[in-house]
Amino acid sequence: MDTTTTSAPLLHLHPAFRLAGAAVFAVAAALLHNPLVALCGCVPAFALLPFSGFGKKKALRRLLATNGFVLFLWATVPWTYPGQTLLSLGPLTITREGVMICLLVTLKANAIMAAFMALAGTIPPHRMGHALQRLGLPSKVCALVAFTSRYIDTLAQEYATMRTAAILRGFTPRTSLSSYRTFAWLTGMLLVRSSERSQRVYEAMRCRGFNGTFHSLDTHTPGRPDTLFMAAALLVSMTLLAADHLM
Repeated sequence: MDTTTTSAPLLHLHPAFRLAGAAVFAVAAALLHNPLVALCGCVPAFALLPFSGFGKKKALRRLLATNGFVLFLWATVPWTYPGQTLLSLGPLTITREGVMICLLVTLKANAIMAAFMALAGTIPPHRMGHALQRLGLPSKVCALVAFTSRYIDTLAQEYATMRTAAILRGFTPRTSLSSYRTFAWLTGMLLVRSSERSQRVYEAMRCRGFNGTFHSLDTHTPGRPDTLFMAAALLVSMTLLAADHLM
């Protein structure tokens, strides 16, 4: 979580409203069928980032990772999706429908990712569970999301430590059966250590009175800005859906 810019306006909104706004926008963006409307949906999503306190470099890394997965669609769908021929390269044929689908998915993925980075990416883990509970989600789901967001970096550091230890012992990653066995061993050990750590964390929290419900000392209560923000999120989402339906 990147909260270096504590004066960012979005940081003053209640976390539950920020999560709800991101979810509403994500659902609306996922239902779009017109690439032009999806492009318009990217505008408010990216416009929120400068006011969110989310680091620019971190946001760029997240977007690059997202588009890295989308790149696989561009490498396969335009050549395999049936439709009107747009370009022929020998035996390969790029279809207009395939390109439009890839473009639509790219725009929607970036819009949803930008919205979640701006609205949910700066919510600290200790407030995430409480915010989810305020939205009425089941306590087990809230605990799972909160603990995952809290300990995902810890597990990544654990894996990096084990990988470094393997390299110091002469392991060199290659495309070979030996390398695959080593990576399988690393993954298995990570799962074992994750299970052991989760048990220790659970016992420590039980000793501190945790009963499945997150109790927050935060006195931030929803106010007029939160209501106005939620109304704006609903208005933008409904406008996108209406424009998509009309086009």
